[in-house]
Amino acid sequence: MFSPNYTTTSVNNTTMKKIFATLILFCVAHCATTLNAQSLSDRLKGKCGAELKSAINSCYRPKHIVSDYVGIGGAWEAFRNTDAINGCVVDRYSSQSRSFSSDGHSPSQEMTIDQIVNLAWWEDNNKYGDTLKFDLHHLIPCDQNVPSLKEDFPPGIVTNATYDNGVWKSGLGEISGYPTNIYEPAEEYKGDFARAIMYIISIYPNNKWQGRGINFCQNNTYPAINNYAKQLLLNWHRNDPVSDFEEQRNNAITEIQGNSNPFIDFPQLAEHVWGTLAETPFDVNPVRVPLRSTYKLSDDYIELYHPSIPQDVTWSINNSGITTNRVKPSDLGVGIHQLRFRNGSIKGKLMIKIIE
Repeated sequence: MFSPNYTTTSVNNTTMKKIFATLILFCVAHCATTLNAQSLSDRLKGKCGAELKSAINSCYRPKHIVSDYVGIGGAWEAFRNTDAINGCVVDRYSSQSRSFSSDGHSPSQEMTIDQIVNLAWWEDNNKYGDTLKFDLHHLIPCDQNVPSLKEDFPPGIVTNATYDNGVWKSGLGEISGYPTNIYEPAEEYKGDFARAIMYIISIYPNNKWQGRGINFCQNNTYPAINNYAKQLLLNWHRNDPVSDFEEQRNNAITEIQGNSNPFIDFPQLAEHVWGTLAETPFDVNPVRVPLRSTYKLSDDYIELYHPSIPQDVTWSINNSGITTNRVKPSDLGVGIHQLRFRNGSIKGKLMIKIIE
């Protein structure tokens, strides 16, 4: 057994009352969305890997779509609810402040729409009609020059940029050891892009990818993405968690389309479909197994959790930072390992032993 040693700060009654009031307001505002997400999670519960991806496909299809990119009932009208802060456009490709057009349903002169998953990747768009084309979960406002600079490149890490405005870049990178044209979004939005792509490849499976999409995806057979894509999306998803704005956008799109992005509702789904938990059944409220002092090499996993340790800490093992909440004993090896956790003034360390 172990006794974690960490420090914390006290919270006075006034602060607690403010927190409690905020929680009440949040619950009221999002009650319907939460209930819907909970009912959907029941249909995903107990599944993992290919079965879970198939269940997502069945449960999360859009019920309504916008009528066009512009005009009344179009995407630009929707963006005023989904992609705005204080009346200004949230532009993930620029540091410039952008405004909406005065008519309310068309872009301003310097803006257009980006498809996070380019339609050129799909062999037969007609199979999905306008649903894929107008699905707001992968449409975002952008600078007018973005589509011509980004083309239909897959995402990745750009090592030789031909365009870089300090926010996003495009140019050469590597996919499976081969130089390839790719684009790289801003660090603060990499998780957003990853979750949008995960949604599209789960909701719109295709028998064959084409163009530059073949560098990123394979066929309709699980996992539907190649190893490069899987590692990239999981890394971006883990390193850039769901933000408050991303949740608000997801809720706004749910009101318009009647469906949400499950990888925003339940971020752990990505691990159960493609990641470290791909063989572990999904449960939105799983029973958590607290840390103990000794593990066997053959144990399934070590969960970085203990009731006496706050859940929002960051962890490191043997002085190396990690981004997951579970690790396999076999990945660490036999011996004694040091675990550290930290969040501001809260910090501590403990030792675990792995035996044969």
